[in-house]
Amino acid sequence: MTIPSTETFRSDATTARAPFQGQILSGTTHSYTNTDATAIDFGVAVARGTTDQSCQPFDTYAQEINGISVRSVQVEASVDGNNTVNFPRYSTVPVMRDGEVACKAAENVTAGDDVYAITSDSAALGGSTGGGSNGSSRKAIKGARWDQTVASGGVGRVILSGVGNINLTT
Repeated sequence: MTIPSTETFRSDATTARAPFQGQILSGTTHSYTNTDATAIDFGVAVARGTTDQSCQPFDTYAQEINGISVRSVQVEASVDGNNTVNFPRYSTVPVMRDGEVACKAAENVTAGDDVYAITSDSAALGGSTGGGSNGSSRKAIKGARWDQTVASGGVGRVILSGVGNINLTT
């Protein structure tokens, strides 16, 4: 399947539609199984699971971040009346480690900012401009940066380069 050019989905273009959170803009994904009881949303930090090829939602600073979850057309809406679409326990989660993905900003971010996973807001990501550096409530996603300036609550492009690579030193 051919992936459309990222220019097609630029959220700052006047004629193009803004991307959806978790939408793949370019790159490939790796498959992991969500072994946690908590479902994983699209376009959020995903931590390594406790077994091989498993993952779980990022919610504590001590976890190793494995990548960003991406939207899947194979996921059906829940039948609970809420039409929730996410990756529940034991489902296969596509995780991006290299490429471009659309993510929701938990705070104002500036193009070029490092990307931070926020323990208190697993549904969005932060930046170095809006919230500061590493600490017990936020963890830098090594190899990830915001490619667009985005207001809090907006969706923008995040570029990933080697996320989850334990040899990465930045």
